[in-house]
Amino acid sequence: CLLVNTVLEVARHDPPLCERVNQHLAAVEALFRETLEAAQARGELAADRDMEGLTAFLVTTIWGLWVRLAADVEPQRVRSVVEQVLQLLESSS
Repeated sequence: CLLVNTVLEVARHDPPLCERVNQHLAAVEALFRETLEAAQARGELAADRDMEGLTAFLVTTIWGLWVRLAADVEPQRVRSVVEQVLQLLESSS
């Protein structure tokens, strides 16, 4: 949540901070990608999946959910988004 707020409010006006945020984002995406690639190697995700695109999609969706939760969105709307993501992943195997 702190990182999201930093990006939204400060980082774009502070180039050194923006660079640090981008480094952190890259590290988070790398962890997601490694996890997805391991799932792909185990046959849990289809071999033809675009791991870079899927990684970006999941990270962006999760961060978007954090923003929505900070705005006190209805829990059912968040659940609905999570269900859509899970369906997407299940259809990927």
